[in-house]
Amino acid sequence: MQLYVIFNIFLQNSIHLYCYGITIRIQNATGSWFLFFYYLRLMIPVIIAYVALLALVSVLSYRGGFRNVFSTEKRLPWFMAGFSLFMINPDTINIISKMGIVADQGYAGLWIFYTGVLGAGFMPVIFAPLWSRLRFMTDNQFILLRFSGRPAKILHLFRAVYVGYLVVVLFIAQVFIGLSKLLTAFFDITYSESFLVISGILVVLIAKNSLRLKVRTDFLNGIIYLLAFTLGGILVVRHFGGMEHIYSRLNSDFAGQVRLFPEGIAQTSFETLPTLLVYFFIQWWSVNVLDGAGPEAQRFMNIRDPFGAFKAAFLPLVLFSTVFLFHSFVLDTGILAFHDNPGMVPLSGAAPDHEAGLLTLYRQAMPGALGGLIFLAFLAGFVAFLESFINWGSGFVMVDGIKTYLFRNASDRQYTLLSYAVMLLIGFTGIAIAWYNTHLLGLQKFIFAMGAGVGPVFILRWFWWRINAWSQLTAMVSSLVFAVSWDVLLSGSAVFEQFVHTQVTLLHMSPYAFKLLSLTVLVTLSWLVVTFLTRPDDPAVLAEFTRQVKPGGWWREYSPGRSRERRQPWGLLLVYPVISILPLLLIWQFKFGNVLLALVMLAVWIGLMILTVRRMARWGK
Repeated sequence: MQLYVIFNIFLQNSIHLYCYGITIRIQNATGSWFLFFYYLRLMIPVIIAYVALLALVSVLSYRGGFRNVFSTEKRLPWFMAGFSLFMINPDTINIISKMGIVADQGYAGLWIFYTGVLGAGFMPVIFAPLWSRLRFMTDNQFILLRFSGRPAKILHLFRAVYVGYLVVVLFIAQVFIGLSKLLTAFFDITYSESFLVISGILVVLIAKNSLRLKVRTDFLNGIIYLLAFTLGGILVVRHFGGMEHIYSRLNSDFAGQVRLFPEGIAQTSFETLPTLLVYFFIQWWSVNVLDGAGPEAQRFMNIRDPFGAFKAAFLPLVLFSTVFLFHSFVLDTGILAFHDNPGMVPLSGAAPDHEAGLLTLYRQAMPGALGGLIFLAFLAGFVAFLESFINWGSGFVMVDGIKTYLFRNASDRQYTLLSYAVMLLIGFTGIAIAWYNTHLLGLQKFIFAMGAGVGPVFILRWFWWRINAWSQLTAMVSSLVFAVSWDVLLSGSAVFEQFVHTQVTLLHMSPYAFKLLSLTVLVTLSWLVVTFLTRPDDPAVLAEFTRQVKPGGWWREYSPGRSRERRQPWGLLLVYPVISILPLLLIWQFKFGNVLLALVMLAVWIGLMILTVRRMARWGK
């Protein structure tokens, strides 16, 4: 406290510090930094314990050398890989977007995220076992195994730069937006000041960012994440009136807000029925790379066997469901709290920022060191996502670009230094993009639109001999060109703007849903036309691919015989979406519907999970 008094005299300010529920006022522009260090002091014990554990894991796990930056060298235990997969995207970013949606449009708006579970079974049931049969440093090297000739090399280099740099910086920009909201909510610093802190965090993270170390710290972060948000959800509900108070009011006064499906077709909002149909029938297969080609593939290729890869991909489903239960309590509390006390919602410009309001709920409900635990849980989620995508993207640029085509004979030390330099470039580009985007949902919609129509190519390249390098290249390029052109025309052409407005009104569809539908049709037609106008791949390459991967599907003479190992458990693809969606439905039923029905759904969910694991155990032998 003496230090604060000295600075107060020097700056001629008045600083009033009141702990645990008493307000803090700082009467000049530098006051936010005093508050930052003040809150930091309250959370010091938790932060010191976390940093000490992280340092211990880092020291015990660290090994030098270029290979350790992008691979683990040794095979991973499935449970450790599963926690790492969970921490790639533990809903830390999406839950902030979901709070904004629920506060503005209600639960019916969340289908933009939840329809993604319709394709959730592809990765654990089909593709995780297939990836486990490969031993690449990056999943981009799959291209040179599956495709042939110059087109394969062109696609390989293009994807290394396009995905490894451009796509990855868009993904990590989401993290930086979320981090800025976290810092401003917990420490009352400005949006601009938060980026100074973020830059420092980025440099520290990159210095330790190797895949071997990351999967171990992900396990630690995953445990902290689960414990913190389980406790956090309980304390938020208690702080704002308790379960009975919150849910009696929500059911009586906010029935429209907690409705899961739209009432009718003619509502031009997030929750129109045609918009919902686009989410259910278009978005999940169009914009998502369902074959796990991403940071997920890095984990699968470092697991011992196909069944281990399945278990690693299956574990996050259980962990996500647990976290969602307690996150959903906070979303529900936010509906009521923001209505009763709109002043608690931070402002973005002049408008209320309900996304950041989620963090305010936690901050107000968590006393002292427990606030530090929640802060660390959010930070761990952001950091895990950030590290995963920076490591994955820099692996593309470094291994598939620089090492393959530019500097083939450099030393391990030079490759390592270049790898960290690429990570810094990617990281600071992401910060620059985040600087100009204050809301997560808008950036997420652009990323979805940029991938419209690409998803089917990534699935079919495993199962259909006719897909070639030009097919995938066309899908990736056309999706970007059409998405950017759409936005340019919408802002620069009155004719096109009027056309979109007319169609949106006629179809009772949100502008985003109409855009996604249109782009999906354009991109799909583009890659299909190019596929049949170009030559198939070399039969020898196709034969070697089917021999090594045993993918199943349509391969004609390139894969003679029908071995037991090649038969995929396709029937589980009908079961897995039910397993994925049931947690959302049963939790909603428990809170706003029929408790008995919720218990029945829980029993069905557990039974289907047991069935799936047993079926995959037989197939994976």
